[in-house]
Amino acid sequence: MKKPSNVITRTLSALILAPLVLLAIYLGGIAFNLLILLCSVLMAVEWGRIIRAAEALTLRPLGKLGWNILGFFYIVIPCGCLLALRHLPQGELIVIWMLFTIWAVDTGAYFAGITIGGPKLAPRISPKKTWAGLAGGILAAILVGLSFTLLGMEINGNTVVNSVIIALLAQGGDLLESAFKRHFKVKDSGNLIPGHGGILDRVDSVITVAVYVFILQTYN
Repeated sequence: MKKPSNVITRTLSALILAPLVLLAIYLGGIAFNLLILLCSVLMAVEWGRIIRAAEALTLRPLGKLGWNILGFFYIVIPCGCLLALRHLPQGELIVIWMLFTIWAVDTGAYFAGITIGGPKLAPRISPKKTWAGLAGGILAAILVGLSFTLLGMEINGNTVVNSVIIALLAQGGDLLESAFKRHFKVKDSGNLIPGHGGILDRVDSVITVAVYVFILQTYN
C-alpha cells in the first residue's frame, strides 16, 4: 500500500482546528456566531476568486452574476442552518454529533479508500473516491451513531439511521463541490488549510448535512 504523502499534514491540521471548532460550539453565543461568520466570509472569498478566474466557457450558462447568486445560497443557507441548530435546546449536542459523524465519515472513507481501493465511485467527478471508501465512511458513521445511542444521547429519531443518512449526504456534498471544481478546472478552492485545501474543501460535507439536520430537527 502506498502511504499518502499528506496524511501527516492533514492530521496535524485537524488536530489544531478541531479543538477550536469544538470550543466555539461548547461556548455557543458570540463565539459560535463569529466562527460561522468567519467561515462564511472565507467561503465567499474562495467562491468569488474561483468565479473571477473562470474562463468564459465555464461560466456558461449562468454567467458571473448567476454563479455568484448560486454561491450566495450555497454558502448562506447551510450557515444559517448551523446557527439555528446551535440555538436549539439541544443545539450543542446536535452540532457535535453532526460534526463527529462527518469527521468519522471523512476518516473512514479516506483510509478505506487508500487501503482497499477498488471500483471508483464517480470517476468523472472525483477520480480518487471509491465504493470501498463510501462503505468505510458509512461504517464509521454507524459507529458514531451507536456510541451516541449507548451514551444515552439520542438525537431526534433513530441516531444510527440518521448517522447513515449523514454519511451519504456528506459524500454527496463532497462530490458536489468536486463537480464545481472540475467544472471550473481548479484542484482546490484555496490553500488556507494545509493538507485540506481551502475552507470550501473542508466544509463541503457540512454544507449538505447541515440543511438535512436542520430539517430533521425542525419538522420532526
